[in-house]
Amino acid sequence: LIVTAGEDATVRTWDAQTGEARRTLDGFTGPVNIAVIGPNRARILTWSYDDTRAYSLAPSGTVGVWDVSTGSLLMEFATRDKPIKWLDFSPDDRYAMALDSSGVARIWELDQRREVLRLQLDPADWAMFSADSTSVLSGSQLAGAGHPIQIWQVPEQARVSYRGHN
Repeated sequence: LIVTAGEDATVRTWDAQTGEARRTLDGFTGPVNIAVIGPNRARILTWSYDDTRAYSLAPSGTVGVWDVSTGSLLMEFATRDKPIKWLDFSPDDRYAMALDSSGVARIWELDQRREVLRLQLDPADWAMFSADSTSVLSGSQLAGAGHPIQIWQVPEQARVSYRGHN
């Protein structure tokens, strides 16, 4: 299964082997910038932003979590009014994470539908969960210019920095 986000205000899922469209998530009022499918292929995270307002079936300033099989919006999480740079699911499909343009990563526990952790990752252009879902790795495009690659232990928030990799 492949997921795509489009300027046509839709998110689509596709059969990876046949290339056929499987489902369309619509109702967005503007281009969808980010769509990420979860590890068990049952949920999709979405975000859309045009520098003046966020667009989604979910309220403005939120990340939407969608059911792949029904195409329905399951839940939404507030992210303030900052553009989202990165979305990720934890490999165990327990958490969702959004990294905003100010370097703040919010982590939500999906079954409990609540924010469980907020990390200031600045500077960070990307963030992702470790394979065992216990850490968040973050970095900047400027990592070789003295900005560290960081690993955050979840939920303890302990940080390890790695500098000097070019």
